[in-house]
Amino acid sequence: MYSALYLLLVSVSLLGYGLGKPYASTHSQVIDVHTRSRRQIDGTSSLVDFEVRKSSLESAAEILGLTFCDGDHLAGVICPGEEEDDDPTCVSWWEICNGVQVCGLEEYDACVNATEEQYGVPWHDYCRGDEKVDFCRLKDFQPVRCGADYILKKDAAPVKIFSRNYDSDYPNSAFCFWRFTAKEGESIKVDIKDFSSEWNYDMLNIGKGRDYLSTDADILLVNKHSGEGLPFPAVFKTSTNEVFISFFSDAYENERGFKIYVSVAGPDDDVELYEPRTPPLDTDCGNSSIIDLSQGQEYEIYSPGQPEHYAPFMQCDWRFEVDPGRRIGFRVIRMDTENQADLVTIGSGESVGDADNVVSRLGGTAVPKKPVVVADSNAWLRFTSDAAIERSGFTIKVSEVPAAECGGSYKVPADGSVMVASPNYPDLAYRLNQDCVWSFKAAPGRKLTVQFLDFRTQLYGDPVSAGFGPEPAFDWSNFVVEEHTGRKMPEPVAFDTGEDAAWISFRSDSFLVDRGFKALVGDTKKYKAGFKAEPRETHPLNQNCGQTIRREEIYDEIVITSPRAGAYYPALLDCIWVVDIPFGGMVKIEWDQFLTESGRDFFTLGNGSDPNLASSIIIDRYSGVKAPKKMETYFQSLWVRFQTDLLGNYRGFQFKISPIPYTGCGGLLEVPEGGSLVVASPGYPYYYTNGQTCRYTIQSTSGTRFYVTILKFEVAYEDFLSLGEGCDPAEGGSTMIDKQTITRPDNYQVVPRTAAVWMKFFTNRYRSERGWMIAFSDMGDPVTEVRLSRFRLCEPYTSDPLAIPPMKRPAEKEEPAGSGESVEESPKSWKKKKKSQRYLLPRRNL
Repeated sequence: MYSALYLLLVSVSLLGYGLGKPYASTHSQVIDVHTRSRRQIDGTSSLVDFEVRKSSLESAAEILGLTFCDGDHLAGVICPGEEEDDDPTCVSWWEICNGVQVCGLEEYDACVNATEEQYGVPWHDYCRGDEKVDFCRLKDFQPVRCGADYILKKDAAPVKIFSRNYDSDYPNSAFCFWRFTAKEGESIKVDIKDFSSEWNYDMLNIGKGRDYLSTDADILLVNKHSGEGLPFPAVFKTSTNEVFISFFSDAYENERGFKIYVSVAGPDDDVELYEPRTPPLDTDCGNSSIIDLSQGQEYEIYSPGQPEHYAPFMQCDWRFEVDPGRRIGFRVIRMDTENQADLVTIGSGESVGDADNVVSRLGGTAVPKKPVVVADSNAWLRFTSDAAIERSGFTIKVSEVPAAECGGSYKVPADGSVMVASPNYPDLAYRLNQDCVWSFKAAPGRKLTVQFLDFRTQLYGDPVSAGFGPEPAFDWSNFVVEEHTGRKMPEPVAFDTGEDAAWISFRSDSFLVDRGFKALVGDTKKYKAGFKAEPRETHPLNQNCGQTIRREEIYDEIVITSPRAGAYYPALLDCIWVVDIPFGGMVKIEWDQFLTESGRDFFTLGNGSDPNLASSIIIDRYSGVKAPKKMETYFQSLWVRFQTDLLGNYRGFQFKISPIPYTGCGGLLEVPEGGSLVVASPGYPYYYTNGQTCRYTIQSTSGTRFYVTILKFEVAYEDFLSLGEGCDPAEGGSTMIDKQTITRPDNYQVVPRTAAVWMKFFTNRYRSERGWMIAFSDMGDPVTEVRLSRFRLCEPYTSDPLAIPPMKRPAEKEEPAGSGESVEESPKSWKKKKKSQRYLLPRRNL
């Protein structure tokens, strides 16, 4: 297991190396924004490598059940079993797997003896503690570190640290950190002797504590210092006994680096105690007033100081508003800020900076391809910068934008409006094969107006319609704009619906595309058009179509086709098929043909027995020329509704429902209440296996009677099927199908008097056929005969009451029932038996 873990983690680590591989830039002297944009995309490779190896090490330690010393993955691990001790033994990385055992040394002999008793051989590696193989493998994932940890002693010479290659150029993509610890109560003196780095990109941090990646301004004594010259103050002492120093360089220019002395501060050191002081934020930027965009204007935001760099410690706010019901979009033109530090935050509502209403946070150099959309009539933008590292900033354009999704439902507020557009408008063309419907609802007591603002679609190919009411009527009686295409505005370009509901529909074909359209739907009280839509003549839908199929009817496959199968279906149809599937349960639904007018003629499939009931579940609604996918699911009943509009008739559909039967050899099976169960011979619809005897018990879960319908029957000569009332033949019920062979019996649908039946299928060792398929459908009728009405749950039917060898007459001396597995007799010998000989056990009631 550990070998596999080792390979896995090595792969992860190698992946980390690949991700962090520095670019070999051929334009290292170019420092413009375009070139620098690659910095913040790639990150610092050495830091990435360090973090990946750290993550791999933590995962491996968790799997092995090991704990790091003081929670620090660089310090080593605690000896197993001592994690809860007050003073656990900590093994450093250089002590692990060095040939000298530390962990478990005193228990080594007892451990070896215990493994020998348990496994038969001594397991030395298990008892070697920090010298065993698992620890050695764990050590392989120790992050390669630039820097070191130091324990500072009073009156000792200062520790001198230098950047790599000090006084020459430090390497690119460097990440180094040092940690210093003095005694409790002592202070640490830091003396920065020399410093030179690439300004604004290669940074030095000095902070209190041991968290070398901290960005907390209250902890950092030197915060992201860069450039030529010493920070202020360059010499100071700390209020804590722990200090870290970290240095980051990127993949481009480099300088000579730094030299820093660190020591325990003495009483004679003339050095001030330094605490970081965070200056107040500069909020004298942005725009203090609310910017109104409701007239369609565009507002442009620039970061402070453009084209120069913005300043540190800034907080700039902007607020925007449009008419109620509208949306606001923020389009980023350029972005150059310190990644994950100087941020542009966009949110909704009137409270700027509200964390619960943040829509997006932007930073670095990445420019979003699409605008950031705030689905609210009020929006805000806040820019914040931290203590250091300034960039050239950003440019963002803000304007009102339409809802450009494919359809949807919208509420239009009082005195407000909603603006919608075709998908991707206006930046990109809409897509092929779109079918979109937008519906609008006015505020209580208000009415709606529809107005088109822009229009460009494929001529004759991609129509837009609009009207009043909750949705397009199939008879077009509520259409005002009918199937308009091209680059001219529709007629009328605006209309008052006179109602509290309106709709717009759009369809695109599979050929050409264009920019699309934009439309406004508003409160008529504020956006009155002056042209009132008038209802047209209505046409009744033809409901004299469809079909009802009941559970007791006999089908081995149900085929449903649209009216006028093979020709074009008529207009204005509303056909409903209700199917209580005779072979319900697991069924397969597949389409042989599906050709309907996209977006106008609809095929709806639902689960249940009535599409008008609230409990009925709509599975899906289909339209167009793409056939739905095949379904294999559980159905006891379903309905289909096919509706067509006034124009555009196609060849329609044909689909079939077929059973997916239970094909096991025997078993205790149940007919669900109000449903069906289908059982087939083993392997059906392929040939069954020779030489087997299958016994089944089928019972109702509710104690009611059920139909038994033989749907398919192809059985070889001398292979037979028997079926009778009760849990098994010993119950004494009537035998309803008596050793039927070869062809389907005349009584292929029977109704037992009991709530359970037994069934037996015998095959010889010679020939086979496709077999049989039988449906058991709940009637819902209770058992009426008193002697049969006491319902009980059946036990599995596993043996027969009479043991008779196959192809032999009954022995003169018969064995007692239940003495062992039954041996089958041939159909010929069965026929020669007297009826009174068939059951030797007494009859019992269900």
